[in-house]
Amino acid sequence: MSEDKSDVPETFEIFYVESNFLRTVQADGATGSFSPQGRFMIVFYSEHPPLPDHIIHKVNDDGSVGEVIDVKGRFGVKREKEVVVSMDPKHAEQLANWIKAYLETLEEGNANPESS
Repeated sequence: MSEDKSDVPETFEIFYVESNFLRTVQADGATGSFSPQGRFMIVFYSEHPPLPDHIIHKVNDDGSVGEVIDVKGRFGVKREKEVVVSMDPKHAEQLANWIKAYLETLEEGNANPESS
């Protein structure tokens, strides 16, 4: 069965609009796996030291806050999960190719692979 090419437009436009939930997040890394339905799940996280639960200070003779006597809380690195992205494997591959293209153009000194 042949397709009538006269009904197929030569071009079409894609419009990018911002949803009410659009936000920018910092990503220091990512981890992920597959969902039971076979979707690719990627979790972007930011890293920072954990804030202390509380700090005990000495009180100076004049009533001002003095030196730290003790710090209670966790030490190490905190990975705060910022966003989970779920996509099918086809779109995950397209994302990987898009990132690779940007990295290659960055190495070549270009800012945008679509402009090369």
